[in-house]
Amino acid sequence: MKLQALLPMTLSPAKVLQGLGFGALAASACDLYFLYLYAQASENLWYHGVDGVRYLKADAFMPSFSALLGFSLYGCIIAVLAMIPLAWLFWHSHCVGSKSIYTMRRLPNRWELPRRCFTIPILAGLCYVALAAVLLLLDFSIYWWCTPRQLLPPSAWDAFWH
Repeated sequence: MKLQALLPMTLSPAKVLQGLGFGALAASACDLYFLYLYAQASENLWYHGVDGVRYLKADAFMPSFSALLGFSLYGCIIAVLAMIPLAWLFWHSHCVGSKSIYTMRRLPNRWELPRRCFTIPILAGLCYVALAAVLLLLDFSIYWWCTPRQLLPPSAWDAFWH
């Protein structure tokens, strides 16, 4: 099925895909906040000896993963929520200009209008949720593999949830 068959006739598929790609890029950029917080917390764990070697501080404390995560995934949440006005925009695009909303409602396939208005926002929202899951797993793997072992909780589940 062509992408144009899933969009209102007045919208360009290239522009829609460009906007959705920008949303994914912005959501991914918001996740850089986790790396910033992790780098700060990791740097506070060490001190430099007189020989120039880095040593772990005796009172070193690594914040929990959830504390470091902060609002890193809010970009994905905002992108998912932005699909609601996008669906409204798709619906509204049938109501302006040639008033094709009446034509769409008279078609033999009564699901043509909802398919054109809601399929792309729903699929894009699911892609943003998948992106959030991938970013969350990536952030957790960085936390788990880059933090010194003696500062980690005993299990991965404890580190993830607490």
